[in-house]
Amino acid sequence: MGVHRLSRGYVSKVLKEFGSTEQIPKNALKTGYHDLDCNIGGLLPGKLYLIGAQPGVGKSTFVYNLMLKLGVEKGEPVLLYSLGTSADIVVRRLTATLAKVNFNKAWKGTLDCMDIQRVAKAEKKLSDRKIFIDDTPYCNIEELISSAEKAAGNEPIKVIFIDHLQLLSEERDSDHHQLDMAKEFYAMKKMAEKHGIAIVILSQLSKRFEFWEDKCPKIQEFKISTETLDQVGDVIGLYRDDYYNSESEMKGIMDLYILKNCQGACGVVQLVFSNDHLGIYGLKR
Repeated sequence: MGVHRLSRGYVSKVLKEFGSTEQIPKNALKTGYHDLDCNIGGLLPGKLYLIGAQPGVGKSTFVYNLMLKLGVEKGEPVLLYSLGTSADIVVRRLTATLAKVNFNKAWKGTLDCMDIQRVAKAEKKLSDRKIFIDDTPYCNIEELISSAEKAAGNEPIKVIFIDHLQLLSEERDSDHHQLDMAKEFYAMKKMAEKHGIAIVILSQLSKRFEFWEDKCPKIQEFKISTETLDQVGDVIGLYRDDYYNSESEMKGIMDLYILKNCQGACGVVQLVFSNDHLGIYGLKR
């Protein structure tokens, strides 16, 4: 950040990898989903990301999988603010996904010996990493930012996940009210820039969306004001056709609609969704 003279050295440095097949900035964290990284350029420090979906489509599941990709596979310190789900339940879901065991069986205690062994291995992997979960029921963004400042001062947090936005707003029960949180988002963005953190915020889409014939997510269905959206880098809407249509030909597919992309064009990225152990994976090529 700052003033840059467009000297030959500076321009040459900026354009060194421009036009290459790898368009992910060096300071970005790769999500572990290749097609998504190629589209949005990974997760950049100091940037806010907004991910939205209807309840049940899998926005929390997607974030839990991102946490596993970044926190377990890459060993990056990550922090989840779980405003509507207890840390105990989040840990159980993370473990089931990491161990690839049926979540319902795990919940009921009916896993077989092989499953239990996989759970034990997953437990060790989770315990060895710097993954933090705060399930305090914060009432507003100011309280959460204060908490995040302290956390970032104590640990080198790389990514903060917030699940979900409407639980931080006094207007969360009104579907017609657009959340005007531009000042709060700006403060969150400044905090992210100060500590070099990427922040991923989950949001519910408008309930009116359920009655539309075309249920593919649209940016106007995010229940926040234009001024608030201006503070956000990339905006992604999640969609699963088999959630709405039991006869869908796209069973087990999650579509990520990139509705705002600071790195390039908007589009759709497809991932594989496993309802069995709540895992989300890249498509095999």
